[in-house]
Amino acid sequence: MENIIYEVIKISRLYAIPTNRLTNECINSLSEEVNFVQNKIGQNIKMAVIDSSDSSIFNKNREAIIQAKEEFSLQEVYHIKKSIIDKICFDFVQKTNLDNKTHLISLLNSDELSYGMAANRTFLLAAVLNCQYLHRRDSDVFINNRKENKSVPLPIEIEINYLGNKCQDRNIKSHEGTIYMVGSGYLGDWAIDLMDMAKQNFESFCDYILVGKSGNTKEEVEKIVNDRFIQGYSEEYVKDEIYIPGRQNYIEVGNYSLYKIFLSLPLSPAIGTIGTDYFYHALMGNLGMPMVYHNRRLVHKHSKDRKDIKQLYDYHFRLVKHRCLVLYYSKLYKNVREKGVKIKGKNTLDTELIRDELIDISRHILYKEQENIIQKICEVYRNSNMKKYINISEFIETKKMDIINSTHQDVYNHAMLINIWPQLIEFARERGLEYITEGDYY
Repeated sequence: MENIIYEVIKISRLYAIPTNRLTNECINSLSEEVNFVQNKIGQNIKMAVIDSSDSSIFNKNREAIIQAKEEFSLQEVYHIKKSIIDKICFDFVQKTNLDNKTHLISLLNSDELSYGMAANRTFLLAAVLNCQYLHRRDSDVFINNRKENKSVPLPIEIEINYLGNKCQDRNIKSHEGTIYMVGSGYLGDWAIDLMDMAKQNFESFCDYILVGKSGNTKEEVEKIVNDRFIQGYSEEYVKDEIYIPGRQNYIEVGNYSLYKIFLSLPLSPAIGTIGTDYFYHALMGNLGMPMVYHNRRLVHKHSKDRKDIKQLYDYHFRLVKHRCLVLYYSKLYKNVREKGVKIKGKNTLDTELIRDELIDISRHILYKEQENIIQKICEVYRNSNMKKYINISEFIETKKMDIINSTHQDVYNHAMLINIWPQLIEFARERGLEYITEGDYY
């Protein structure tokens, strides 16, 4: 990168890899980034794998972590069981005078899949380890061709240079203030698992993207699909390019970094959906909070369980539910944009206003709007003329009322979690290290 600015200052960073699967290859690949920060830049960075896999997989991941620590001379590495973070949350709730303790615990820990809960655990661990900078990598991403081609630079170098710095100090003229998010996209498998539809029926995939986007023409959507997916996921790195994120230059959460915002505002704990860990993207975009996109992509590989029929149906249930939740959150973004929620105090959002808006929005079930979204997506699936998606559409139609009747409660639950988040973060900072034993740290 030209004119890279290294500032060797006492900053504590967390490099977090949340996982529920065997991730030895990923750990080995990504450890190079941690080594780079320690030895090339000279900054303190703590690496942590937050692991919710079963005991046999957990032990194999631990072996990979110990091996990576030795091979890459990593200084501070943690392998944290999900249950450790869950215990911190449970004890916090039990020691407070909060009402509805059982319900509050359910917002912090569930045996069902919740992308928001998984991300919130990494935020709590950052608080435990006193880190204001969080660099997240998913367990299905890999460094791009480093062993064959060392000229492909590391994403974290851009993150270090921009994250937490002022726009004016990094020659970003379109925005002012502190940069709160820095990240890039993927190469290889798409983040949205509809790649086969796009290859076999491009028009149907564009129709899917178009659902709910009344502000875009079909031609505009086709350009977004071409730029972001068709070309973007096969883009070759030539030189560094820096942008303000947009629909074509979209930051993926498996290759991004955050500054401070996660200590003030949690993600939605909703289960049975995807996309909750992209909440900051839309919120910050609507508030004009600076974010930076770069073109140092990571390689993304879907796990084999995507081919399992149950996993496939569950995935599309989550996909459709996410599109219904967006109806509620679009109202939040509109309201906070119009009311002008500002950064106040020391880089914290007016989270009370966000909480109150979510409570108000959750009072009204958007029945017709959700039904319309579900019908349109099922129609797209049927019109694809692909048996797989025709079968999925029939499954989704049987689950329509489950989706419609659950989303408003998910919105309310997010507000309830926001309400207790500052106290939980403080508890994690003050008491969290008591829960980490020698066996969790290398």
